[in-house]
Amino acid sequence: MPDEPTPILIRHTKETYGDSFRADLFEQYKLYVASAEKISERRVSANNYLLTVNAFLVALYGSLAASQYGSYWTILVPIAGVLVSLTWYRIITSYRNLNSVKFKIIHELEQRMPAALYDYEWQKAEEGRGKAYHPLSHLERWVPIIFIVIYVLLGVIGVLNCLRSGDREERLFPCRVEAQETRFTESPNSFPTICRCGAKTQSSQLRRR
Repeated sequence: MPDEPTPILIRHTKETYGDSFRADLFEQYKLYVASAEKISERRVSANNYLLTVNAFLVALYGSLAASQYGSYWTILVPIAGVLVSLTWYRIITSYRNLNSVKFKIIHELEQRMPAALYDYEWQKAEEGRGKAYHPLSHLERWVPIIFIVIYVLLGVIGVLNCLRSGDREERLFPCRVEAQETRFTESPNSFPTICRCGAKTQSSQLRRR
């Protein structure tokens, strides 16, 4: 396969484009800066929405754990929360990469402008590596990671509670558990008579009749 041509940012000069070259280039620059700002606004909106979803899931887990209908829901809710948080992390990473590319293009466009304001600002901020400025995207990506850790802990608690509730039911209702086991182990023609606790089963009563 032939090599793809290297993309060129500025495809014309003033001589090949015309007298409106600089004016049109400046208009394109303004539109592109506005599109980069809209990407940041969309990222903030997505963060607010997903933060609300995660807060709802945590509150739902708390209400289910306190009710008698918890059981398996206290496991399913953390699984859903982990999936939402992973999606959130991917969205943050995607927006960050897209904005990085956009500002690289803005810096290249500013080489044709009287003043390279964004490039100068980025150099003064030590490209986000110093103490003067820390990019927001580097900080906000920790929020879904924290939620993932919380959901994993809640899921473990939910599994332990389900196991404990099963053991508690077996201790409180041994006849019910034994009857269920007998139903699958004995043949259809056999009639169990008495459970371990001394209660008579329904099949025993039918046999006496």
